[in-house]
Amino acid sequence: MNFTLLDNESVIDTKTSVVINGTATYLIPELNVGRYTLKAQSAGDTKHYKSDLYSASFKVAPKISITPDVVIGDDGIITMELGDVSGVIAVSVDGELDGSKKIAEGKFIYALSTWVLLVGNHTLTFEYTGNSFDKNIFNYWDNETASYKPIEYRFHIAPKQTETKSDSDNDNLFEIILEDENGTVLSNATGQIVVEIINQFTQEVEHIIIDVINGIATLDISKFKDGNYLIRWNYLGDGKHTPISKQLTLTITHKPSGISASDLTLLYTSKATYYVTVYTGSGEGISGVPVTFLINNRVVKTVTTDSRGVAGISISQNPGSYHITAKADALRITRILTVTHLLSLKTVKVKKSAKKLFLTASLKKINGKYLKGKKITFKFNGKKYTAKTNKKGVCKLTIKSKVLKKLKAGKKVTYQATYLKDTVKKSVKIRK
Repeated sequence: MNFTLLDNESVIDTKTSVVINGTATYLIPELNVGRYTLKAQSAGDTKHYKSDLYSASFKVAPKISITPDVVIGDDGIITMELGDVSGVIAVSVDGELDGSKKIAEGKFIYALSTWVLLVGNHTLTFEYTGNSFDKNIFNYWDNETASYKPIEYRFHIAPKQTETKSDSDNDNLFEIILEDENGTVLSNATGQIVVEIINQFTQEVEHIIIDVINGIATLDISKFKDGNYLIRWNYLGDGKHTPISKQLTLTITHKPSGISASDLTLLYTSKATYYVTVYTGSGEGISGVPVTFLINNRVVKTVTTDSRGVAGISISQNPGSYHITAKADALRITRILTVTHLLSLKTVKVKKSAKKLFLTASLKKINGKYLKGKKITFKFNGKKYTAKTNKKGVCKLTIKSKVLKKLKAGKKVTYQATYLKDTVKKSVKIRK
């Protein structure tokens, strides 16, 4: 099989390929951008007649590289590998001409400015002017309209991420600084900036007009809650400077300005949560702030504040008095936590000569209900006894005379009652 490769009817390559099982293979050499024609013809053999001329056209497209996800304000770089060709390529964005540039040494490199574009997806199209290859190389044939249409290449512009500094002295202010193309502050710029602020979660929109002083406009963001915002601002210009429009995303993270909490008193075993509130300088609760709780300077748990700026921990301390501390950022507050006894023990008089002695312990109501059938452990003069509470939460223990007779008059005897980890202890002088 004889193959002939042509470029605009000019022969650039010929090759003969052996036919194996009715198939002949032709390896296309490396080609410049353009349209080509490949012709093939068989001379025939003893079994087959000479074949008719086969002809097929194909296109070699340029290798195009486009910077992915360009941050707004940065240049998007478009690079094309074209081969040994010349000419000019025009670049259009969303159908509007952006500019054009010559092909140099087989390469086309174009910097696309993004300041004038919105964040999101855009389309790029190209148009070639010159004699090196078919001008429709960047087009495709549309059968429906019977015409060429430009191939659209996707181009994405990402927002510029800016975050307020939570460690600054004042995180309630955000500065918009006017700069020229070299990044130099326009310190003599005056006038006004129109700002559009969009909450990216709720889609709420607010418009604010702020003055420019020495090239800087200060935006008060104290009333905006923590979150992500899209900011579009437009400098209206003055007698010395032309208007400027930009767009960015702003992550607002307010610095905690205060933390509040109260003392807490609760009954042992009752369910209770100790709460603190973290807020900004304007009194707004701050969500997402880690709060570390300590009891008597020992870390208990770290909890993140909710949407109201509130964080809390469950209390399960034994009866007693404690210092409870909450720390958020550089803030610290300490209050008193008091866990009162659930158990009470009646004071008694102990006589060595008595026939019997009654020890009485009681459990207070929990959620308005008596604690029935609960085990109470008594300890009298070093010996342990157990009993259970009745339907009114009262438990009685009888100490018999044989125990009392062994006591020494004038000495003190200790007795106590324990429920779970709640212990009440007393001592009394023994009488005759």
